[in-house]
Amino acid sequence: MLEKWIQVYYTSEMDKFFLAKNLMQEQNIKYKTNIFNNNLRLAMNSLEGKTSAGLSRSGNIKDFYTISVKKRDEHNARFLLSKIEG
Repeated sequence: MLEKWIQVYYTSEMDKFFLAKNLMQEQNIKYKTNIFNNNLRLAMNSLEGKTSAGLSRSGNIKDFYTISVKKRDEHNARFLLSKIEG
């Protein structure tokens, strides 16, 4: 039977993403990651097809990082990850 994966972490900060991944590894929690790059979306929003600093809030293009764990590990993962933000 296939187990459901739940997204437990989402950030645009690469250092926090790697810290979160390390926490999962240290506790032997299996996880999946995804990285979403905004270059294409921002290019499509521009009339010239080029990215523009004005299209993003901070003047630079950010990537977004996610971590998902199996449903049975969700509680433990969220507890560990709460230490990053706290």
